[in-house]
Amino acid sequence: IEELYWDIEEYNEYKEFFTSIDEKFYINLVVTNMGNTFDEDIDIKLIVNNGTAVLPGDIMIPGINIIEDILKMNVIEFAYKPKSNDIIFSYPDYPKIISNYRYDIPSPFGKSIHEEYEEQKEQFEDDINRVFCYKFYKKDDCDIISFHINYLKHNTTVAFPSVLVFSDIPKEIKYEITSKRSPDIIKGEIRIINDSLK
Repeated sequence: IEELYWDIEEYNEYKEFFTSIDEKFYINLVVTNMGNTFDEDIDIKLIVNNGTAVLPGDIMIPGINIIEDILKMNVIEFAYKPKSNDIIFSYPDYPKIISNYRYDIPSPFGKSIHEEYEEQKEQFEDDINRVFCYKFYKKDDCDIISFHINYLKHNTTVAFPSVLVFSDIPKEIKYEITSKRSPDIIKGEIRIINDSLK
């Protein structure tokens, strides 16, 4: 009976975690340099409706019974990191991975389950923050998402660091792009007309 209880607990944690992913709305965006020369020091700012953007801290942390498997399966990268292909390159400027090696003093009793869970939660949050390497700003009337690209070759398309995650479908996404080699701020608006973004 005890084994059945833990199987049910694990099932419920998986269900809750993956349901939290399925309930959100996702948009994949890319940046293309259509000029005749490379560009660099590119800053991209997105302006969306207030309260619609899902921030990294809003993503559900898996329960204690499943988090180890979620980390091993690289669910964060699989679910949120855009796939590259022969036309679209992966975002090149993710933060460097810092080793989480801990200089713990050995304990004759080992770590408790809850101590291990706290460390696994930290690893999960690190994985999220690495993929969602944006700066987020909240204003009274909008949310701002920004990120940086160091270098973009001409006639090249690069994916955003992650898919953009929303709690509600935004009707539009305004954008502003500045770069070292462009004297103007490029402004525009992306209208969302597809209602099947899940």
